[in-house]
Amino acid sequence: MIHYAARTVPWTLVSVSCVIIVGLMTLVAIWPDIMWPLQGTAVGLVAGTVAWSMDERSAAVVDTLPRALWWRTTARAAVVPVVLFVWAGCLAGAGDRLPGHFWFFVAQGAIGAGAALMVTLAQRAGGTAEPGRRFATLVIPTATALALSRPLERWAPVFPIWPTEHWAASRALWSGLAVVFLLGPWLWCSAGPGHCGRYDRYDRRGRRAGGVKGHENAPDPVWVRGVLRFRGGGGN
Repeated sequence: MIHYAARTVPWTLVSVSCVIIVGLMTLVAIWPDIMWPLQGTAVGLVAGTVAWSMDERSAAVVDTLPRALWWRTTARAAVVPVVLFVWAGCLAGAGDRLPGHFWFFVAQGAIGAGAALMVTLAQRAGGTAEPGRRFATLVIPTATALALSRPLERWAPVFPIWPTEHWAASRALWSGLAVVFLLGPWLWCSAGPGHCGRYDRYDRRGRRAGGVKGHENAPDPVWVRGVLRFRGGGGN
């Protein structure tokens, strides 16, 4: 699994993202009053990096191989502790230059990473090869916009900074987001095979059984049928 993670995770992308996160949080630590919106951008970047790392451009091939999706996702999830370690290190390095809510900020990054993992896993199970890239291009600008506009500042700020803000309400908001994004995709997939199709069963003609709606009987390439024939699974 370690060897698989080393070969499949886009570590160059992860490294560049980590450097950007460090740079953003350095600016926040130096000028917190002015640069605080960049903290929201950094949280979005944490989530986007994890999501992008779950993409499988060769999904049409690897989905037919013995390694199950859960196994491949577990291997790719090696990026999560790496990104969160960098995130927590930035917060710890900033020290008292940031508001005294260290664990809340750590939780923001953890919830973002967990949400990215669950959402992309649900979409991968539904047959989408590269959901992480779309998720990243959506979550990073959205987090930045929320940090700049602060639409819920008076009630439950998404990225609070000032001591007079409603920190308890913000914690409740993030807890709700954790429930929605971490449990939502799992519940959606558990509702039935039609929501998150799978490509792990084949009939004797070399056709997918139980695939995504509209592609259940799509014939596989010749080489796949050859593999099935070699394994004794039939095929014409």
